[in-house]
Amino acid sequence: MRTTNRLTKVAAMAAALAAVSTVALVSSAASALPAGTAATTGQNLAQASGTGTSSFQLTLSSNGSTLAAGTNTCPGDGIAGYKWTSYMVPASVDVATLTYNSGGPIAPSGVAFAQPLFSSSGSPQVSKSPGLGDGLITPIPANLSFGAIANLVTNGEYKIGYACTKDGVTEKYWQTSIVAKDADGTTFNWAKGTLPSAPVLTVGGVDNAKITGISFTAATGDPAVSGYTVTAVPQGGGSTVGPKAATAGAAFELTSTDGVVNGKQYNVTITATNANGTKNSNTVLTPVVAPPLAPPPAVTTVSASNKVTVNWTNTVPTGATLSGFTLACSTSSTFASGNDCTTLGLTSTPLPLGPTVLTKEFNDAPVGNYYFKVTADYADPFLDATSDAKLGQSLAQVTFQTITAIRPVGALVLTQKCGVMGSA
Repeated sequence: MRTTNRLTKVAAMAAALAAVSTVALVSSAASALPAGTAATTGQNLAQASGTGTSSFQLTLSSNGSTLAAGTNTCPGDGIAGYKWTSYMVPASVDVATLTYNSGGPIAPSGVAFAQPLFSSSGSPQVSKSPGLGDGLITPIPANLSFGAIANLVTNGEYKIGYACTKDGVTEKYWQTSIVAKDADGTTFNWAKGTLPSAPVLTVGGVDNAKITGISFTAATGDPAVSGYTVTAVPQGGGSTVGPKAATAGAAFELTSTDGVVNGKQYNVTITATNANGTKNSNTVLTPVVAPPLAPPPAVTTVSASNKVTVNWTNTVPTGATLSGFTLACSTSSTFASGNDCTTLGLTSTPLPLGPTVLTKEFNDAPVGNYYFKVTADYADPFLDATSDAKLGQSLAQVTFQTITAIRPVGALVLTQKCGVMGSA
């Protein structure tokens, strides 16, 4: 009888173990998800917005049915070594690569915030065992709250959700995006969705009181982007241009009508807006805004005895108004100070000449080297254009003397001394 009872007990234990083996999912070694693996669908945040202390519902469902098999299950159950936990991390974190310990998510290197979600009663939702045999993530609290971590949250975008883990690595996860704003170190407000993505800005160049070729890519967001503005901030102070409404795609420009002025470099930025807030593009620093450079006058000189003549030609750019020329002179090729052409009647102040004058003669010029620069003077906003220095020479006077003599018969010899006429 005792032998029979023992055999009966052993058989019962074997049957129980067999029953457990049919219920528990098969255990396998942990295998972390590859970076960038997409979240599983089916997570639902019931509220569109809330505060750091208000309750919210975050459920897993399929076709509206809470706790639907397959959508809200881990790859294995607790006996197989799986856990389910919750998380809240900045939007920059790839949840597929997130790791966990018994206290919840571990902040990746360089990330300051990683927390679990809490029930409205303050219980952290961490290291929970999935359902035996089916791996169901249950029971999910009816109400959750950020209250336990509200003082740690700063303004920005976050991801919240549930994850299935094994040996501390993510095996499967669900994700919902929220935006935290108005954080004051005690609480914050939040809204479901994201900020706009950052537009990508390019700037073609600059022109006369213009920033040209401005274009940017369209931003995405949840909810959708409602509009864009462009702003140009001058370096070194001055009036900001904009913000002005802008449209993604086609290139456009900012002009003097918008407030662009010559002589400034501008930091140009695009701002995308949706119901959750704004996000800026990259910032582009322009070259110095200026009108197109006019070509400098082309200068030539004619050197003669005690005389030098300066000639020039000039091309006026389209849209420019030439007000005249100025002629500068120096006895130094570098126009060093104190080398004025006073012997030509010129001073350090350039000589103003009319817009139709294209030559200037200096008669009775003392022998020497003279260097000339001609500047074409333009009405605003065009910039003046100055030539390079051009050498002109006043040469020494040369006297030619012709001597004619008839030699008579005999040994008469005539000589000529320089500067003296007659015979020796």
